[in-house]
Amino acid sequence: MNLDLLITISSWITVVITTSLSIPQLIKLIRDKKTGNVNFISFWIFHLGIMLWLVYGAFSTKENPYMLLNVIIADGISIFINGVMMYLLYHYKKEINLTKKLIAGGFIILTWLVSIALILIWSLSSTIRITSQQALVFSLIAPSLTTFAFVPQLIQSIKTKNWKGVSHWMIFLFTINNIVWIVFWVGNIIKVSNAGNPIYDLIGALIWQSISLAIYSYQYVATLYYNNLDKKKLQKEEEMA
Repeated sequence: MNLDLLITISSWITVVITTSLSIPQLIKLIRDKKTGNVNFISFWIFHLGIMLWLVYGAFSTKENPYMLLNVIIADGISIFINGVMMYLLYHYKKEINLTKKLIAGGFIILTWLVSIALILIWSLSSTIRITSQQALVFSLIAPSLTTFAFVPQLIQSIKTKNWKGVSHWMIFLFTINNIVWIVFWVGNIIKVSNAGNPIYDLIGALIWQSISLAIYSYQYVATLYYNNLDKKKLQKEEEMA
């Protein structure tokens, strides 16, 4: 398989998986029509992280103005799906009053409008771009937000050894997503460097994607282990009853 084909295949896989990440939670919300004990700050950090990914994709880079097509498509769709999911989190939370729900909805719509503007900038002009070195700022900040948004819940699960609220299939999806993105970044690093162009931003994105992979891999293994342990404990109690 040649490098261009590898990049193309991995880029479209990232689009499919990335846009699917919020769907399980969205379906659960629509089905259950209730919001549990969630950390809204984490969801906002993740949502803003998606928008910063769009900033990175829209303005990167002067050397390769349309290289990050998959970032634009994946995060362009994701920010709308995630926005709907976030509003439903507020909508089905009985303890939150109507005013706060409307404010949350207003901010979500604002992020959508900014995202649409970014997509239009990327689509209509190849000259409104920044250098790879300047884009490094966004390739470091955006993934740091999406990577660490839910780390507080991870730390809590580690402390309590309670992983029941986490679907291991969803974590598996996040893990696979990181692996495919790493393939995409590595492929582009090789291609761009061979062309003699700077790769600062791509290196930054690769570093954070690797950190994200390490976090979700640990979470996936821990979820399988402790959920299986709880299942065995329950079976043993039923046998003794």
